[in-house]
Formats: sequence, structure tokens, C-alpha cells
Amino acid sequence: MVRAIVDTNILLSVFLSPHANAVPRQIWLAFLSKRFVLVISPIILSEFMEALKRPKITRLLKDDSHKDAISFLESLAEIPKDPLPPLSASRDPEDDHILALAIQTKVDFIVSGDKDLKVLKTFHNIPIVTPRRFLTELKNA
Repeated sequence: MVRAIVDTNILLSVFLSPHANAVPRQIWLAFLSKRFVLVISPIILSEFMEALKRPKITRLLKDDSHKDAISFLESLAEIPKDPLPPLSASRDPEDDHILALAIQTKVDFIVSGDKDLKVLKTFHNIPIVTPRRFLTELKNA
């Protein structure tokens, strides 16, 4: 089964988009239907939970579906307990934990819209892809 890291901004976009067919929402539905294994770190989970509390974000939330998201992530996503190895590989040091997670968990894809990650294209032979490309890859898997 395909294993992928999906970054925090894409996870947030699931609940901010007004369109049911938006790409981030399609990725979320694929995760919930177990079409791929979502791998996240405690850092990603924490960033997601903190972002959902920000007034700027809470005003934009379209419905209450985000309220169950943390439970789904905690119960269905793979969240490694071991600390991530130190790493310095991205233009943005705040993205290094995603790259360390990718190495530690041997994922097939890193899914991100972050320009500092996308510029790498691959990391340790792991493709860094846009959400749309990831959906295409899932369909072909």
C-alpha cells in the first residue's frame, strides 16, 4: 500500500475549502477509505491542532467536520513515537522534520505545496509531489 506524508497546510485545506471535490478533500477521503497510509509526525499533528485554534482559521472553517479530524488522525494515521533524527536539508529549517520523517518511515511520497520542499523534487529517492499529482499517483497505484 502507498505510504505518504501530507503536510499541515494540505490537511488544513481539507477543512477550509468550500468545494467538496477540492483536491485536499479528495486526499482526505482517500485516507479515510484506506487507499493509502498517512504518515504524520507528532510535530505535524501539533501544528494541525494549533492551527485549528487560530481565530483566523476558525472563521474560515466551513462546517464541523474538522472536529473529528484529530481523532481520525490519531487513530488512523501512522505516527511514529521515536524521535526524528536531526537533519538539515531544506532551505527552510522548519521543513526538515518532514524530510527526517520521510527517511525514518520510508514513505513513497511527500505531498506538499510548500515551495521550499517542492524545489527539492525528490529527497532520498522519495518524490515530493503536489496534491494533484499525488491523487494521480494514487489512481495509478
